[in-house]
Amino acid sequence: MSEKNERVLDLDCVVIGGGVAALWVTNLLKRLGYATVLLTNSELGAGQSLAAQGVIHSGVKYLGLGARKSAAAEELSRMPAIWGRCLGGAADPAEGQVNLDGVEVLSETQLLWGPPGLFNRIAAGIARGRLQKKAERLDRAAHPPPFDSPRYRGELYRMGEPVLDPATLIESLARGVADLSHRVDWGANAELKGERGCVRDVRLTPAGGPAVTLRAARWVFAAGAGNGALIEQIGLPGVGMQRRPLCQVAVRAASLPPMYSVCLPFWRDGAVATLRGAEPKPAVVVTTHRDSRGRTLWYLGGQLAETGVERSDAGQIDAARQLMERLLPWVDFRRAEWSVHRVDRAEPATSGGHRPSTAFCHTHGNVTVTWPTKLALAPDLAKRVLKDLGDPGSPGAGDGLDLPLPRAVVGRPPWEVSG
Repeated sequence: MSEKNERVLDLDCVVIGGGVAALWVTNLLKRLGYATVLLTNSELGAGQSLAAQGVIHSGVKYLGLGARKSAAAEELSRMPAIWGRCLGGAADPAEGQVNLDGVEVLSETQLLWGPPGLFNRIAAGIARGRLQKKAERLDRAAHPPPFDSPRYRGELYRMGEPVLDPATLIESLARGVADLSHRVDWGANAELKGERGCVRDVRLTPAGGPAVTLRAARWVFAAGAGNGALIEQIGLPGVGMQRRPLCQVAVRAASLPPMYSVCLPFWRDGAVATLRGAEPKPAVVVTTHRDSRGRTLWYLGGQLAETGVERSDAGQIDAARQLMERLLPWVDFRRAEWSVHRVDRAEPATSGGHRPSTAFCHTHGNVTVTWPTKLALAPDLAKRVLKDLGDPGSPGAGDGLDLPLPRAVVGRPPWEVSG
């Protein structure tokens, strides 16, 4: 095909990625009139987003773990209210917010629990005002299953942290930009060209059709683990990527009640057990989901998932079974089905490899590279991206662009793929 038959499209912004961050930013830019498209080389939500537990953290667990008030806790404390506005249809685009229609809220709250001795420390923290108005102590008569058993002798606190269904979240965001989201195969039908930390263009070469060149005033890298290759390809300075993999576990059993909870870590020699000297981690975070066959499953994260990357699949299942039987010995796991789901979590590189405290947004030239670092921080990330952008060049010019690419489709949760 001769070059004279090629089209050149000039856009305000091209977003590269297919997870919550990329979809959220694209929805926001479309709402504000930017000419934009989204390019992804995978199914929408594949990887970190659909593997998330869906918790909109408020930072309470950090205070409960005895940590000092931190940037992470401060940033997260605003997120449940912001997500509430998005879920309620009252999003403010100027603040990086988008409306989330049809997202299933699995639970309005999370529970904070643990061994009885641990909650002497938690109760003392509340008395000092550290958790006051952030976590509500439940009377024993109000304990929901599985904590209504007389064998549970610990305290129980309720936190205002909603838990969303990641699948319906991705579906909602994908619907909003269905006409702008395209699947590419880098190196086959799409080539990104750039150098010295800037992108020149993306050339699309579909089989049997004319080539199309995309140029943009701004390129947003929001591809999670895929950002690493993009950064290296254009030689983007001043930013690196780190990986903190997880090995999460799903346990299916007909007898499992709905449970959305954070179990604080065990005490060892009077101190909180930590992971490699980092901030204290919850022993396990439990959320409840239903698979495509209608079966109830508990999805297990927290420290169990952090340390599980060093175990075999069989070893991780054994560790998860032992932990849950130790924490909840009255719950019947004898006929439960267990499966393992490994997640390649990617973030900006930090000193010591610890989790960044806030959403990350770094701009160099015409490239902005982003990581939300936590699902809950997606609105804050979008606000940071918006702050770095100029006004749209031709409002609405990107609507319904006829690109010679297949539309991107939504992926499936990890327990549907491997379980």
